[in-house]
Amino acid sequence: MTQANLSAKHNLCNFSDSFLDEKAVWVVRLDNNLIVYQDDYRPNIKEPMAWRRLGSYILESGASIVHMKLKFRSNEIVLPSHAKGYYFAHGAVKDFSDGVTRGYFVCGAWVGSDIEINWYDVPALTVFDTKHITYTQAKKPFLIKNPR
Repeated sequence: MTQANLSAKHNLCNFSDSFLDEKAVWVVRLDNNLIVYQDDYRPNIKEPMAWRRLGSYILESGASIVHMKLKFRSNEIVLPSHAKGYYFAHGAVKDFSDGVTRGYFVCGAWVGSDIEINWYDVPALTVFDTKHITYTQAKKPFLIKNPR
């Protein structure tokens, strides 16, 4: 199966379009030069979470993530390149004093023995909190381990 056919099979978004306008998203580049954009909850796609679709693609293709960034408008946060793996999840914190729930991207890169995970508020992408976890503490499907 060709790279394009495999990408289509996993419903990967390989371009920025109006669906992504005004959204904070992750963007990854794979070692096969494929660029993948986060397009969670795009209509008519069976798996709503782009990170899970990306993980399935990597398992089947054997490709590795070489570069990951978070992006909102012109603001970009670049994670370490060529990591052993990358972690992504959605997070939320509710402030009971004002009743507001704030959304976060919980993500990081596996470099060395630990995975440094930052909580980035959405959409501003400023760091709210930082944690270090080990590979064994990271749960699927949040951690995508690079096959090579």
